[in-house]
Amino acid sequence: MLDRELAASIEWGTRAIDMATRLGDMPTLATAHMTVACSLMLSGDPRDAQHFERGEALARRHGLHQVLAGVLGNRGSGAGELYRFEEAERYLREALAVTAEHDLDRQHVYELAWLALTRLYLGAWDEAAARVTEVLGRSTESTVARIMALVALGRLRVRRGDPEAWPPLDEALELALGTGTLQRLAPVRAARAEAAWYERNVDRVRSEATACFERAVEAARALAESADRLRPKGCTPHARGTVTVARARRAELDGRRFPVIDDRVPPSNEAKAARR
Repeated sequence: MLDRELAASIEWGTRAIDMATRLGDMPTLATAHMTVACSLMLSGDPRDAQHFERGEALARRHGLHQVLAGVLGNRGSGAGELYRFEEAERYLREALAVTAEHDLDRQHVYELAWLALTRLYLGAWDEAAARVTEVLGRSTESTVARIMALVALGRLRVRRGDPEAWPPLDEALELALGTGTLQRLAPVRAARAEAAWYERNVDRVRSEATACFERAVEAARALAESADRLRPKGCTPHARGTVTVARARRAELDGRRFPVIDDRVPPSNEAKAARR
C-alpha cells in the first residue's frame, strides 16, 4: 500500500480477512479490514466505510488500542490525502485521543503531523505551526512523522512568505528517498514543486512535479486494469479517471499546456500578510 499498489493490497487484505476469520485471530482480522479500507478509500471505492467501521468495531470490542489508533489515524490521513479535510480532522483527533490515553507515542506523533498538515490546508496556520513544533520536538524515533511535519513546515513557510522554506523540504526529501515509497515521496515532491512555483522557477516546478510522476501513473494504471474486478456494479470507475487526469497533467508538464508563470502569479507578500 505504501507504493500505492492498491489492487494487490485489496486482494491480499481480503485473503487475510478470510484466513483470520477462520482462525479467530482478532488482531489480524481488524488490521486486515483497515488495510482493505485504506486501499478502497484511495482507489475511490465507497466500500471503504464498511471495512473501516468493521475494523474499528473489532478493535474496540477486543481492546486492541494500537489497532484502533491505526484504523482511526489511517482513515484521517487517507481523507487528508483526498483533500477531505473536515473528515480528516475528525478522525485524526479521535486517533490522537486514543494514542494519548494509551501512551502510543510513535503513532501519536504521526497523527499530530497529519493534523498539522490538515490544519494548514484549512487555513489555521498558527495551530499548524504549533503542531509542527510539537512533532519535530518529539519525532526522532519516527521518520515518517518527521517527513510529514517537515512538509507542513515547508508549505507553511512558503505560503506565509517566511524565509528558510527549503531547508525543511530538503530534509524531508532526504528522509523520503530513504523510504523509497511513493506515499512518502509524492507529498514531498508536491510541496517542493509548490515552493518552486512561488519562486516562479518553472523548470524546477517541472523537475519536482515529474520526479515520481511515472510511478504514480503506473500505480493508477495498475489499479485501472483491475478496476472491473474490484469494483461492484454501479460504482464510478475512479481508477480510470485517475489515469485520464494523470495523462492530462503529464501533457501540461511536457509543455503542451503548461501555464505561463505570469498568468498565475503567486500571492504577494502583502496578500500573505493580510491572511495571517
